[in-house]
Amino acid sequence: MSLTQFTQGYDIKLSPDDTLKVRVTELPIDNVGNNAYGFKVIAGSLPDVIGTDEIVISENVCRKLGLEDPLGKTVYHAQRAGFTQTVVAVIGDVYLDGPLSDPIDRK
Repeated sequence: MSLTQFTQGYDIKLSPDDTLKVRVTELPIDNVGNNAYGFKVIAGSLPDVIGTDEIVISENVCRKLGLEDPLGKTVYHAQRAGFTQTVVAVIGDVYLDGPLSDPIDRK
């Protein structure tokens, strides 16, 4: 089973009118699954149950959005007007092709 089997991508931004959008790849991650992929939690905590109103982002997404303290911040979905999520955790960068490749953005 690979990380990409259960993923989909979308864009997030910091306000409804923001022109800066960051592409993220969604991956179900929570404490119930005992963090099966072994992601390193940098800040916050993984949700107990995967829900639609919370999001876990990577360090790379934080850098791209310019967020130094992302916990509790609201992100807006570029493709779904009015749909928001609250950042509940930050995980370490994820590399599918090895540490010399660019990190991918994970939810």
